[in-house]
Amino acid sequence: MLDGIGDIAIGVHAPMCDELFQMVEYYESPKNSATALFRGKKITAAEAAMVNSLEMRSYDFEPVQCENKGKKCSAGHISGTTMPTALAAAEAANASGKEFITALAVADDINARLGAATGFDVYGGWDNTNTINGLGATTAAGKLAGLTEQQLNNAYGIDLNTLGSTIDDINFKTMAFKLPMAHAARNAIFSAEYAQKGMTATHDAFGGGKGYFYLFCSEKQNPDLLLEDPGKVYYADVVIKPWSSCRVTQPSIDAIMQIVQKQEIDPKKVAKVIVHVTPRTSKGFCAQPWEKGEEPQVSAAFSIIYTAALAVVFKDVRPEYSLA
Repeated sequence: MLDGIGDIAIGVHAPMCDELFQMVEYYESPKNSATALFRGKKITAAEAAMVNSLEMRSYDFEPVQCENKGKKCSAGHISGTTMPTALAAAEAANASGKEFITALAVADDINARLGAATGFDVYGGWDNTNTINGLGATTAAGKLAGLTEQQLNNAYGIDLNTLGSTIDDINFKTMAFKLPMAHAARNAIFSAEYAQKGMTATHDAFGGGKGYFYLFCSEKQNPDLLLEDPGKVYYADVVIKPWSSCRVTQPSIDAIMQIVQKQEIDPKKVAKVIVHVTPRTSKGFCAQPWEKGEEPQVSAAFSIIYTAALAVVFKDVRPEYSLA
């Protein structure tokens, strides 16, 4: 402990330590603030982005399926990070509506391209709501902060150090499934602000020897997609969910809705509902036998069986039904 205290003492004014303290100290002032939506309060921009993102993710209701060339989609959830990040950063910078929309469009485009270029597999281990989402969100934060090209490059490198997460948050149906997206939002603003202070980082966060593509991408990666027609074609999430549950559950909900909305069906007389899915889906986290678990709302949102039952009983799938 004494050694550790001594290490801190000698490092108090080491390079970039004063700058970090100044940022944290600045966070306590009302100058760098943004709105925690629907709470009537302003907090730091980074924290506002995190809180708003966490809330946006809560019922797995946010837009999904980031598009790419040929209308090919990857299983991304990019809007839940890019929108809260751009909104908070724009408010803190007193940006115009045009500047906000531009930053958001560019952030969505980069993340959508990453979704396709990385060969992301939703069952592969990483939760893309933190890996893919972070770098695009950093673009929005950096653009709104007015970073130079070199500073933005450093911001990418800083953010690379914050990426991670695990899909086991969903496999085990825990409430922590909301955190990866929220961390990505907060860390994007932090990375941009620290780079603006002068913090340096890897020179190639995307394609470096141990960069993003090396660390987080499968053998099916295609980095060229990241640079195809930049500035000419912009991609983003393309699915606005009608129901508050995982995208994998939506086809079966839709099929049941088409039946129950056209016919009078007494749920008490329904003995069985058979849902056909692909072999790959049948092995995934949404097709497992229904268990209430420690977080019933999370278990409900990621269950084909439970959401299908809700559709039969209520003719709808809404957040308040998840504990019915």
